[in-house]
Amino acid sequence: PTREDGFHPVNTIMVPIDLYDELSFFESKDVMYRSNVEIDDDIVLKALKLFYEKYQIKDGVGIILEKHIPLASGMAGGSSDAAATLRGLNRFFNINAPLSELEELCNKLGSDVSYCLYQTPSICSGRGEIVKPIESNMHDIELTLVEPDFGISTKAIYNAYTYDGINREEATNKVLEALKNNDLDMLKNNIFNDLGKLSIYMTPLRDMYDDILSLGYMPFLSGSGPTLYIFGKADLGDLKEKYPNLNTLNIKLV
Repeated sequence: PTREDGFHPVNTIMVPIDLYDELSFFESKDVMYRSNVEIDDDIVLKALKLFYEKYQIKDGVGIILEKHIPLASGMAGGSSDAAATLRGLNRFFNINAPLSELEELCNKLGSDVSYCLYQTPSICSGRGEIVKPIESNMHDIELTLVEPDFGISTKAIYNAYTYDGINREEATNKVLEALKNNDLDMLKNNIFNDLGKLSIYMTPLRDMYDDILSLGYMPFLSGSGPTLYIFGKADLGDLKEKYPNLNTLNIKLV
């Protein structure tokens, strides 16, 4: 069921990876912003506006965004940029507000911006804005990201989702235990994503997912997609002919 604010209640575990965008801040007479990619309804500008209003900033600032996280990939790229903007402006203007104070702005920007503010393994609940850090000793685990050349509407997936009544508490606890004990097998055997079947089987992702399975790899879905991830380094060269715009990245948990 949806909440009174229209959002679905979530309970999700999020961990940082070593793929990131870069934001640079410098002195400028006016507010100046540049990005290496064109972004509609850019959340960096929204974060900038909220920060200026909150702290009544009158001076200018220059910001350059160098994006490396693919757009609309289900990996919180925009949310991490928004959080980094707030942290960067906080430092640039010597406001020195605690992160807990910046959370107020994060919650106006998006459900997972607060998680990105803290950059630590966490379990996130509510609509995603309630962030509880967790213990994780799983680092430097190699992953292969598989990025299709199409997007998936998060709103459409959530609108199509119906809770199946299955309690996920046991699996959630085992994932938390696996992260704490650095038990990769336990992690892989208990990862679940309630949006997975919808995102995979309602979209063009289905064929790619099945093709990856046929190569002997187990793909998992990041968020509502479309990005898939595989533990370890995966050789997906055989898929490049069928999907010429397929992009793969080798990353690590940090």
